[in-house]
Amino acid sequence: MTKDELFEKLSTDADLLKKAGQCKNAEEIIAFAKENGAIISETEAKGALQLLSGREGKLEDQELNAVSGGMKNKC
Repeated sequence: MTKDELFEKLSTDADLLKKAGQCKNAEEIIAFAKENGAIISETEAKGALQLLSGREGKLEDQELNAVSGGMKNKC
């Protein structure tokens, strides 16, 4: 599973999203991704952690794209 597939699955699988939401730091997010067959960077893990902190339910498309590298921040 690619990281994009994992992030997509998180947007549709409430149980998996809940498990991801229990991660407390980037290292746990990286381990969670690895357990689910995906490799993510520390930067991606930190972004995912920010989105998942205190959040239940579905990720919005814009949030999902930002975490999976689908959007570029323009300053």
